[in-house]
Amino acid sequence: MYSFSTVISKPNPFYWLYTCGLVAGFVWLELNVIAVLLLTSWTIISMSKTVLEVCISTRRYRSGLHILGIQMGKWQELPPQAERVVIRYYSEYHISGTDNGGEEAYPHAEYIVLLSQPNTTAGFIIYRDSNYARAQDIAWQLGDVMDLEVIEFDRYKQKQTLRQAQELTA
Repeated sequence: MYSFSTVISKPNPFYWLYTCGLVAGFVWLELNVIAVLLLTSWTIISMSKTVLEVCISTRRYRSGLHILGIQMGKWQELPPQAERVVIRYYSEYHISGTDNGGEEAYPHAEYIVLLSQPNTTAGFIIYRDSNYARAQDIAWQLGDVMDLEVIEFDRYKQKQTLRQAQELTA
């Protein structure tokens, strides 16, 4: 349907579970039929990954799961103009109630990958992750695919250029 799209993937963090489960499952297989179901579940979990797929020719992207060769996720339009890829650190506190009627604050931090719009402070959020290395990898690959500059604003709002856009010369 959408040819020439680029897939940027994030590995499954449960891969180690599959490896341990596979070994344990083969040992347990003689003792219990449930092991077959567990092995099947572990196989599906380990073969799934979160992907960001970008199609430059149609100016669309989708983010979702890729399970056993099936890509899930709705195609969305990329912004008409993107000036650069930006990684921003974002943190907040989530408030939740306690058993005695009080409230507790839990810190939450994440890295947001967005496409900045020219001549404005607005941005188009593409991806969020609590892991800096994965967010940086996604931003780097997105900048490479779209040939955009990649910059980062850390928690102190200090700007750092991670990748320069390639100048096309005729």
